[in-house]
Amino acid sequence: MTRVVVATALAIALAWRARRQSSAERIRSLSASPARALTVPRPIAQIVGRALARADLRVSPPDALVAWWAAIIALGILGVALGGYWGALVGALAAGAAGPALLFVWRRRREERLRAALPDLLDDVARDLRAGGTVVGAIERLARLDSTLGVEAEAIRRRLALGLGIEESLASWARSHEHSLAERAVRSSAAALHIAVVSGGRGAPSLQGLAVAMRDDARMANEARAQAAQGRLSALLLGMLPLGSLGFSALFDAESTTVLVGTPLGRACLAAGLAFEVAGLVWMRRVVRVPA
Repeated sequence: MTRVVVATALAIALAWRARRQSSAERIRSLSASPARALTVPRPIAQIVGRALARADLRVSPPDALVAWWAAIIALGILGVALGGYWGALVGALAAGAAGPALLFVWRRRREERLRAALPDLLDDVARDLRAGGTVVGAIERLARLDSTLGVEAEAIRRRLALGLGIEESLASWARSHEHSLAERAVRSSAAALHIAVVSGGRGAPSLQGLAVAMRDDARMANEARAQAAQGRLSALLLGMLPLGSLGFSALFDAESTTVLVGTPLGRACLAAGLAFEVAGLVWMRRVVRVPA
């Protein structure tokens, strides 16, 4: 009888120990596998995260980096199949430059949408003030919208929920758009909203007046861009002409590019020419650029 009791107790103890061990191993495996798969240095994750947020892309930094590197590898392999070593280099460089370029384009489009949406935000807040509401209440209502206007109102609402006052929340919101196309419009809107908080319903006319002024500025800027479109197109064509000539020569007369890509001096000349080409494109873009 004693042996039965001891054996039963020992079996229960071993089973309990085995269950704890397997549970601990499962917990360690579950907690370790995501870290191994998605480990990104914190500074890089912060930089990529800010760039994705400014471009209004709801993608995590690790997923974005994985997609970017996958594109670089895929275009590099395609380049090897089409043009050997130089094709792989060109493909990898093109994919590497495409990621930041797309983020820049999407960020500019988001900033343009924001600048176009700010007058509507001011009008909505002014209507709420005339109806007896408050700036904070209008912001909370607008934060529920699924649009650029809702995203910006939600950014202010989150700051309020963290315990910041309305003045600090508006100032922080304005600082988050520094060095962007919409910086001046956001700063003006934040200042007008702060005045409306202080003055209440009496601030509604100033909000609507600022909204009208913003729409007038946007209309004049659009007219200036339309008039400068021909100049921008001419600048682009002039900038791409040397590259087109080089590509045409490489396709139909490969021997003419042998010295250019096959000797150290030729490669140095090619690198210098590309650098001057980029500098010329940037300069011509600045000449025909319409101020925001």
